[in-house]
Amino acid sequence: MKNAQQLARTIAAECACLRLRSAARTLSRYYDAELRESGLRQSQLTILVGVAMFPEGAAAMKPLSDALVMDRTTLTRNLQPLIKQGCLSIGTGKDDGRSRVVTLTAIGEKALEAAFPLWKRAQATAKKEFGAARLAALGTELDQMLRRA
Repeated sequence: MKNAQQLARTIAAECACLRLRSAARTLSRYYDAELRESGLRQSQLTILVGVAMFPEGAAAMKPLSDALVMDRTTLTRNLQPLIKQGCLSIGTGKDDGRSRVVTLTAIGEKALEAAFPLWKRAQATAKKEFGAARLAALGTELDQMLRRA
């Protein structure tokens, strides 16, 4: 068991992925707390933002999953609550009836608008808690990592 503890300590101290995921969960708590009154979680807001970024608020599944850096199975599972809430709809592509297209609905637009001031509060809390300069630098580093991936 001591060997497992030593291995675990090494991983915990050196693993960028482990620390990044822990930091992401910590930040998500701030955002989820602020977004609670909107009925959205940060993970759902991420999807709404992702769809809204596409022209006409409509995205085929593959480009959407690529933009969100999310595998299609996870994306499909995470779309379901937003579809049930009426925020998103899924239809077929104009050019290819086999492709599935996710569209932001009017309800989804309103949800995004309602969530925006709550998101701003969460953003302000995170800046206060962790420092605006530190979060900006982290954002720059993460953007660079994503471009390289």
